[in-house]
Amino acid sequence: LLKHIKSFGYLKTKNYLNLIRFLNSKPFQVYIVGHSLGISDRTMLRKVFMHTNCISVKLFYYLKEDGQNDFENKLFDISY
Repeated sequence: LLKHIKSFGYLKTKNYLNLIRFLNSKPFQVYIVGHSLGISDRTMLRKVFMHTNCISVKLFYYLKEDGQNDFENKLFDISY
């Protein structure tokens, strides 16, 4: 069962290590464009958002033709 959890897959490549190196290297901003911010990425995203070098998170959202948007849902997803 655990082999299907995404966060365990991070250890199979150097990508996660490269991400950690980047996070530690200098201050950065996060731009979120077209990402669902789902539960499967929460481990990685939490590490990024809570890092001391993260100076801001800019959230771009979808605006529907009827004027509704998903900003609040995305905001809740990154704020837990």
